[in-house]
Amino acid sequence: MKKEKYNYEEVLGDIAFYIADKCNLTPSEAVGIVMNANCTDKVVEEINHSSSIDVKSLANLYLCDEIL
Repeated sequence: MKKEKYNYEEVLGDIAFYIADKCNLTPSEAVGIVMNANCTDKVVEEINHSSSIDVKSLANLYLCDEIL
């Protein structure tokens, strides 16, 4: 069975979209949060090594660390 490869940039964009929607932020604000967060490197590694992606649970890492 072939492992699906995810484009981490697309997934980070999906995470930013989720954060913007959930927290009533502009897209620019949400992208800034994603790109400047301490957990982004860890999230990229997880995306690169995962066979399935759960955007909501990845976004919650940012919501807990950065916004709340």
